[in-house]
Amino acid sequence: MAYIWQNKKWPELSWDKSQVESAYNKYLYQKGIADGVFMMLSDRSRQIMMAEILSSETVSSSSLEGVELQYDSVYSSILKYLDVDMTIKAKHDRNAESVSRLIIDANRNHSPLTLERLMNWHCLLFDGVAKGFAPKHTGAFRSGPIYVVHSTRQEAEILYVGVPTERIGTEMERLIDYINSDQEPNLLIRSAVASFWFVSIHPFDDGNGRISRAIADYILSLHSESEFRPYNISSAILKDRRGYYDSLNSAQTSEESDITQWIVWYADTVCASLSDAVVQCRKKLRVSAIMESLDPNQFNSRQLHMIYQLANGSFFGKLTADKWMKMTKCQSATATRDLSGLTEKGLLVRMGEGKKGTYYLLNPSFGE
Repeated sequence: MAYIWQNKKWPELSWDKSQVESAYNKYLYQKGIADGVFMMLSDRSRQIMMAEILSSETVSSSSLEGVELQYDSVYSSILKYLDVDMTIKAKHDRNAESVSRLIIDANRNHSPLTLERLMNWHCLLFDGVAKGFAPKHTGAFRSGPIYVVHSTRQEAEILYVGVPTERIGTEMERLIDYINSDQEPNLLIRSAVASFWFVSIHPFDDGNGRISRAIADYILSLHSESEFRPYNISSAILKDRRGYYDSLNSAQTSEESDITQWIVWYADTVCASLSDAVVQCRKKLRVSAIMESLDPNQFNSRQLHMIYQLANGSFFGKLTADKWMKMTKCQSATATRDLSGLTEKGLLVRMGEGKKGTYYLLNPSFGE
């Protein structure tokens, strides 16, 4: 099987301009909608949503490679790095904190990308990872061949082979020059090309996929008019994992240097990410409207906190008096008064029958 880096034209890559332009126009349209909606968010809501997006990006990118990070631990770290004053309960996780630092650096540090910075990203990926689950050498190129393999119970199929070790240094220098130059002024295309180029080199023993997506994030964040990035690419990729790997494999094993399919798939995925973010933003606007409509003189802090949890979708399951007691740390009589008060004012709807079967829902008509 031939690989794209064996093509005489490599690393020159080509694509169908009309197809890519069509995909890019769709992206611009979706981005215009997203920018308009996000303009309506308050500064604090933007910061919180940014933390949520970067947290989901971190967790999803790792999940794509079979690495599971606890969302709460990542979210707590991201909030700290963004200097957002918001207390959440989360178990300290050294690896989650380190990977969060990587994502923050990729999205907020617009300094030119360097080999040293990439090596640091690689170290951060595995900081805090138990021995035996991390590559032997971090922050260094691999010293031997690497194979991307699809394994089943019966056999293992080699899907792709990274460039030979003796070529990695030169290949990476070319890639970094491309990323830092204006050779491709269209940042969406540049991010798609650079991400593909990096993962095709496959310079590290492990972590190549995650760093390729961090590179894409870095490029898309360049020259941004604000520090707010309203999309989460990795979550969108996770929803179409098969499409992601199929597009990569198709381009990497092509005898030509044409990567049209990959760029179009990538642009469509960014559009899907923007569309999801718009839905989340509108939800936050609804929550804000709900909270602003409440008179703080008529509700105590427990009631306001729980209404917020219900409105923004961060409360899961059925709200019962027992859960209210545990979450607000109050006595049974207090929980009963709080719930009755919210029910009488029309914010909650009482459901079920009997002491054990009673639960409460946020009134669906509230805030409309």
